[in-house]
Amino acid sequence: MNNLIMILSIVAIGILTVFLNRKVKNKSRMSMILAIVFVLYIATFMIIGMFKN
Repeated sequence: MNNLIMILSIVAIGILTVFLNRKVKNKSRMSMILAIVFVLYIATFMIIGMFKN
Protein backbone atom coordinates (compact mmCIF):
# COMPACT_ATOMS: atom_id res chain seq x y z
CA MET A 1 0.00 0.00 0.00
CA ASN A 2 2.79 2.44 0.92
CA ASN A 3 4.68 1.69 -2.30
CA LEU A 4 1.55 2.34 -4.34
CA ILE A 5 1.06 5.74 -2.69
CA MET A 6 4.72 6.58 -3.30
CA ILE A 7 4.56 5.63 -7.00
CA LEU A 8 1.32 7.60 -7.51
CA SER A 9 2.76 10.67 -5.83
CA ILE A 10 5.96 10.50 -7.92
CA VAL A 11 3.81 10.32 -11.07
CA ALA A 12 1.72 13.24 -9.81
CA ILE A 13 4.86 15.32 -9.15
CA GLY A 14 6.09 14.50 -12.67
CA ILE A 15 2.81 15.59 -14.23
CA LEU A 16 2.82 18.75 -12.10
CA THR A 17 6.37 19.53 -13.23
CA VAL A 18 5.46 19.18 -16.90
CA PHE A 19 2.30 21.24 -16.41
CA LEU A 20 4.20 24.03 -14.62
CA ASN A 21 6.89 23.95 -17.31
CA ARG A 22 4.27 24.70 -19.96
CA LYS A 23 2.38 27.23 -17.83
CA VAL A 24 5.10 29.25 -16.09
CA LYS A 25 7.44 31.40 -18.17
CA ASN A 26 9.69 32.38 -15.25
CA LYS A 27 11.88 29.33 -14.50
CA SER A 28 13.15 30.52 -11.11
CA ARG A 29 9.58 30.91 -9.87
CA MET A 30 8.79 27.39 -11.10
CA SER A 31 11.73 25.89 -9.22
CA MET A 32 10.64 27.75 -6.08
CA ILE A 33 7.10 26.36 -6.39
CA LEU A 34 8.51 22.85 -6.92
CA ALA A 35 10.74 23.19 -3.86
CA ILE A 36 7.77 24.23 -1.71
CA VAL A 37 5.67 21.32 -3.04
CA PHE A 38 8.53 18.88 -2.35
CA VAL A 39 9.00 20.11 1.23
CA LEU A 40 5.26 19.84 1.92
CA TYR A 41 5.29 16.34 0.42
CA ILE A 42 8.15 15.17 2.66
CA ALA A 43 6.48 16.76 5.71
CA THR A 44 3.24 14.91 4.93
CA PHE A 45 5.09 11.60 4.76
CA MET A 46 6.84 12.30 8.07
CA ILE A 47 3.52 13.13 9.77
CA ILE A 48 1.89 9.97 8.38
CA GLY A 49 4.86 7.92 9.61
CA MET A 50 4.59 9.44 13.09
CA PHE A 51 0.87 8.60 13.29
CA LYS A 52 1.47 5.02 12.12
CA ASN A 53 4.04 4.45 14.85
